[in-house]
Amino acid sequence: MGTEAVPPQFWGVTRPIARAASAVALLFVILAVLATAIGLKPVGAVLVWLICLLVLLVVWRCYVTPYVELTLDRIVVQGPFAHHEVPYGEIRDIQPGMYGLRIETTTQGRVIGWAVQKSALAGKKRCTRSDEVVEQIRARMHDASLLAASTR
Repeated sequence: MGTEAVPPQFWGVTRPIARAASAVALLFVILAVLATAIGLKPVGAVLVWLICLLVLLVVWRCYVTPYVELTLDRIVVQGPFAHHEVPYGEIRDIQPGMYGLRIETTTQGRVIGWAVQKSALAGKKRCTRSDEVVEQIRARMHDASLLAASTR
């Protein structure tokens, strides 16, 4: 099966983690509203709201924004602070890890797919979502190399 028959696939931060992060953000908003409502001094209220906004920003960038997407010809990695698009032919190695997929490329160096992580507890024994993503990427890398060889 060639890569043209494979639909794009998408992985974001898992739903339980995103919900927990959203709950923490909501808790900080409630605390900021309560602190303002009880008559905190203006300096204290501003400080509480700044902390609340910082928490909201961290939750948005780290637990809502990151994703890994496989398209027909490349892997798209959106991390908390960077966006990378790597053609399958430029991938030298890919490994699941505790901080995300470690993708070694020929032109962009190391790219981290932060949204798909493998916990240290899972180790090498258990097959996780991260391992499944790596296998799908490797299959597409193989298909891309076959396609490149056939067009030469």
